[in-house]
Amino acid sequence: MNIYILMQLRLKQIQRQVLCYLIFMLPAFFILATGIMIKKFSPWLSQAILFFLGWLTWTFLEYIAHRFWMHNKSAQREKPALSNHQYHHTHPTELKVTNSHRCILLVTGILIIISAIYLHNYFILFAGFYLGFLSYTFMHVILHRKWAKILFPRLLQNHILHHCKFTNKCFGVTVTWWDKIFGTSAPRSYQISEKVISYYFGETLEKREEKIYEKLKISPQVYNN
Repeated sequence: MNIYILMQLRLKQIQRQVLCYLIFMLPAFFILATGIMIKKFSPWLSQAILFFLGWLTWTFLEYIAHRFWMHNKSAQREKPALSNHQYHHTHPTELKVTNSHRCILLVTGILIIISAIYLHNYFILFAGFYLGFLSYTFMHVILHRKWAKILFPRLLQNHILHHCKFTNKCFGVTVTWWDKIFGTSAPRSYQISEKVISYYFGETLEKREEKIYEKLKISPQVYNN
């Protein structure tokens, strides 16, 4: 591809990312100012607002990282760690973060929140941000379980569509509103096929056949013969 075209594409990506930051900063500054101004009148409400802002900031950065960094081929070449996301797309059931990692993150999160309550200052912003990150680590694994359809049907639908059909859309994992705000939502009319669902949950043809053999109480060799 022509170098000029590549530069143009990269410039457009940067412009889109900057626009996203500018749009986010407008409500973020308003929320921050509100939290600061009411501190004298209602300290605990101020803390709650700042905590919310920290969490909201995470949801935004989660969207930005997923859209502009993890799906950016140039960034993947510069930072090989980002290429792990591409591997996750081709192997959706294989998650790098283990349950042990999540337990450590959970304990850390509890300590951070206790510290934030004790300190009762602007550290609460980081506590909210960390809670957003923590919710992401748990939500991601939940969205790769079939029972997520009961708890988070909309988030599950978004994540399946991102994995299997619209890799340039549906970047939100814990929330979907940034996709709606920035125009990266999938078409509402699109219906997810059973084949796509089977692939997403790792149910290959071989696995489905094994289940059939198991139900029939026969071995694949006997059936094939």
